[in-house]
Amino acid sequence: MKTFVYFGTKPVEHSKGIYCYSLDLETGAMALVDTTTAVNCAFLSVHPSKRVLYTLANVAGAEKGQNGGLAAYRINPETGALAHINTVSCPTVSPSHVQVDRIGANVFGANYNSSFVVTYPVRADGGLAEYSDIKRYEGNGPNEKRQEAPHPHSVFTSPDNRFALVSDLGTDTVHVYENDTLNHKLVSTKFGHVNTTPGAGPRHLAFHPCGRFVYVLNEMASTLGVYNYDSATGALSEVQVIDTLPSDYDEIRWAAEVLVSPDGRFVYSSNRGHESIAIFSVDPASGKLTAVGHESTRGVQPRNFNIDPTGRWLIAANMDSDNCELFRIDPVSGNLSHTSSLAIPACARVAFL
Repeated sequence: MKTFVYFGTKPVEHSKGIYCYSLDLETGAMALVDTTTAVNCAFLSVHPSKRVLYTLANVAGAEKGQNGGLAAYRINPETGALAHINTVSCPTVSPSHVQVDRIGANVFGANYNSSFVVTYPVRADGGLAEYSDIKRYEGNGPNEKRQEAPHPHSVFTSPDNRFALVSDLGTDTVHVYENDTLNHKLVSTKFGHVNTTPGAGPRHLAFHPCGRFVYVLNEMASTLGVYNYDSATGALSEVQVIDTLPSDYDEIRWAAEVLVSPDGRFVYSSNRGHESIAIFSVDPASGKLTAVGHESTRGVQPRNFNIDPTGRWLIAANMDSDNCELFRIDPVSGNLSHTSSLAIPACARVAFL
């Protein structure tokens, strides 16, 4: 039982771009199988067919400030190798987050620096058509340094693909849209949005596999908001806010990523500064969280981590120390046991095939 793992890196001189490793799902053994030259591939998203990989990209030859884009790569299912399909442009600088929807119809680029979200139709060959929809945001938040303007940080679709949720760090807002896969647009809903605690700064979110709960990670507050989710309307209602850091920790708060284990029993989030993965158990009736503990990521700035589809392994990417760490997940307690390390420059994203 093996799968491929893709590591997306920041544009630094000592990076080769996208790194592909094989992972033995029984033993955890990993081996480098391919590298793909790419610039600004700091976030990746895999098409549900497992045949195409989408990544951030720079558009060659574009004017400065207008060089943002996304790229599509065809995945060789036997070797893991990537073959470039095409690159499409954004209206301005590159997005910070790319996500394909659950059926592979739309790809979304969230642009933190330019306050908008762009929708791209997926072509029949898995490549990207030019963007078909733009959502621009206005407003600010109480933190004058971080929330001087909107900063949409991510887009995630619901398990049934009907709705798309946009986390805006700059205005403490999670916007809820209908995901129009025929016209390739985000359509406003009657529910509209939900506001987090002022100054919390929502960054990423994760749906529980049952489809009834959403976990919103607040970057600036380093908290997790637990929400009931109405799959008929897309409405969110907050039921809990819990800290991702130990009670005696009083230094930097800079949360980065949140994921739910495939079996729905545990929620994990990463803390930059504390350099840890926070572990929570899930109440299956309410979705509420109970803190289990923290595991060191053994590096600096765990900007991203991911869990393999079987729920056995977690890989944490320490962007500023050029190392990625593999952990075995205990299926009973949710705790993490460190098994091995990889040297990958400025890794900012881990994506399992």
